Amino acid sequence: MSFSPNTALPAKLPPNLLIGFLLNFVLPGSGFTYADQPWWHLGWALLTLLSFLLGLLGGAALHLPALVFLPMLAFLVMHVQYFLTYQRRFPAGAPFSGLTNNVKWGLIGGHAALTVILAVLIALLAAILLPNLLNARTRAQEAAATSYMHLIQTTAFANALNSHPYSGPCADMPDAPRLPDTIRSCEVRTINAVDVPHVSVTTTQGKTLTLP
Repeated sequence: MSFSPNTALPAKLPPNLLIGFLLNFVLPGSGFTYADQPWWHLGWALLTLLSFLLGLLGGAALHLPALVFLPMLAFLVMHVQYFLTYQRRFPAGAPFSGLTNNVKWGLIGGHAALTVILAVLIALLAAILLPNLLNARTRAQEAAATSYMHLIQTTAFANALNSHPYSGPCADMPDAPRLPDTIRSCEVRTINAVDVPHVSVTTTQGKTLTLP
């Protein structure tokens, strides 16, 4: 038996709607390939990734809490569009001709593999960058605390020269600069107008610094 080159692909039953929703939940956009719409699969995969980056980085950098909800909004819109696309593509469960199952699951499997690779890369970058960022933050806090300690020491020494030696919390000392947010507590001890005042601070990270 031979077939003409123009013979149409045999009609088949439409894919399961719920399986498409499940695929979109696990791999955003993949339900569209399952529903014979691979370009929407690519589009929503990129849009979901972009919304996640904007919500994560933009929300922290721009201090806009509303951006945190952007990935959730994109996720919801994607599922609504999937449902509407499915209804248009497969009206009343009518048979159709489209992508073969091998092509569909090959594209979905490729998406899954890329997702795993991307997750591994993000985990590696986080393992490398996060300690450096935390160390840089700690060094910045210590530098700010040291600068504040010098100001307190200078102010306490000036008060001692004016016959007003002070010992106690830095915030209560006359003419003392405001306590920075990075410092939890500060104590100054002045003996006389000759000895250099002793300053001790505890940062918000629990580290104690002294001067001298």
